[in-house]
Amino acid sequence: MPKRSLPSSELSLLQALEKRFQLIRDRVGSVAHRYHTGCYLVGRPGTGKTYTVRKELERLKEPSVYRNARMTPMGLFCLLAEAPEHIVVLDDIGTLFKNDQAMQILLAALDGDPTEPRVVRYKSKDKDETINLTGTVVAISNVPLRCDPLAKALGSRVVTLEHEPTDDEMSAFVRDLALKGVEDL
Repeated sequence: MPKRSLPSSELSLLQALEKRFQLIRDRVGSVAHRYHTGCYLVGRPGTGKTYTVRKELERLKEPSVYRNARMTPMGLFCLLAEAPEHIVVLDDIGTLFKNDQAMQILLAALDGDPTEPRVVRYKSKDKDETINLTGTVVAISNVPLRCDPLAKALGSRVVTLEHEPTDDEMSAFVRDLALKGVEDL
């Protein structure tokens, strides 16, 4: 059976989508190579954000930790303390970005020169802990940052990228995968 390919109109859509994926890889690379302390990647679900980030970190062979679903502010602090030199990937943990305490931890973690240690402190009645953080953060979300002073401060410390491929680009991508065989879907 001859191999089928997409028509040229869909190939141009696929090329446009590849440029969008390359932007994600570039942002992840800038964080991995310590040009930036963090990146906030936002876009609608199912468009390849997480897949692209994880594949790029794998390709770069950079030490990273990946967390999704739910995390408390203290959970975030402990994660940073456990992996102070790693790239921390926070995937769809919207509760963190709605929580002022978590935002303050992120502000400390992402403030300053990405090539120098950043001091993150957590003080409560029972705890007084400090981290010298040299790692970075990649946050992936379907929701843009809030529009309040803490979120604006966070946005000023990281590179942000909106990943909003068109429906036509995503359709061309899925058709291309289907033409390559079911195992790629």
